[in-house]
Amino acid sequence: MYKKTWFLYGYLGLGLFFSVIGMGILSILALLTALFVSRSELKSHNVLICDHSKWVFNSALLAVSCHLVLLLFICYEAYSVISETNASIFSAIATHWVLDHILEAIIGIYLTYRTIKGILRLIGDRSPYTKTT
Repeated sequence: MYKKTWFLYGYLGLGLFFSVIGMGILSILALLTALFVSRSELKSHNVLICDHSKWVFNSALLAVSCHLVLLLFICYEAYSVISETNASIFSAIATHWVLDHILEAIIGIYLTYRTIKGILRLIGDRSPYTKTT
């Protein structure tokens, strides 16, 4: 019954994996897949499936947005390091590498929380939005 929902969390987990190992572009592709598949599931008649699809959609949307802001920031930083300080391309790459991995780790922590919470709630046949007591 929840086959597509498990695949949604699989795509979210794949985006998490690629984000943690520093492969932002692959993470964006996995998250975009989760985003578009979950969007089609938002029209489900089952309330639980709709809630989990909304959960994955919101998680993927925020993570993709953060990845794109990170990409723009890194491009700007690399440009400013090269053009203003007459530094070598190696210093731009080092700057990119350090900032990218720190921010990718933050995105990965966020996706870990959202994926684990969603999966645990799906196993318990509960909505990810309900409060536990």
